[in-house]
Amino acid sequence: SDGECMSLNCYVVPFLGGQCGECNEDADCVGGGCTPPNPFESNGSTCNMGEVGGGCESTEVCQDGLFCGNVLDLLGLIQINTCGECETDADCEAGVTICAPVVDVAAFSGINTCIVPGTLAQDSFCQLDPGNGNDACMSGICSTVDIMGLAQIGSCGECNTDADCMGGTCTPGEFLLDTGTLVGSTCG
Repeated sequence: SDGECMSLNCYVVPFLGGQCGECNEDADCVGGGCTPPNPFESNGSTCNMGEVGGGCESTEVCQDGLFCGNVLDLLGLIQINTCGECETDADCEAGVTICAPVVDVAAFSGINTCIVPGTLAQDSFCQLDPGNGNDACMSGICSTVDIMGLAQIGSCGECNTDADCMGGTCTPGEFLLDTGTLVGSTCG
């Protein structure tokens, strides 16, 4: 709880616990937002200046021209929201780039940015339907990764079913909760 911290700010990440830090909401920060702690490391939450990648609860705390957007959502409980350059494909160059979350799950960070379709590498986080994950991945496949039967997220992979493996077998991707490592599906 807040009272357990010298800063009086305990940032709680559901299922993963709380960590003392500079803030637990944007209102605790002057001129920017609150970046959550990384649950895979023992760092606390920090205030930012609304820069690209800075944590946020609303666009108002982001610098001019940036939007506060969700880059990762697990069951609506564990979320990463940051200031980025786009919210939707309409914010990008029509017919040239798409808006996609570029997420580093292990660093518990990411941004929504305009990318050329087909540029996210194997094992990269991608948006499942109704998102543009298939378009964003080099392989053209945003594979479904099941997290202990509780949630599903997307990872660029080689397959969704055995039919994608030209006679081989599709091994589903996985999320290693202890390290935050995301692994896309592979054909074998």
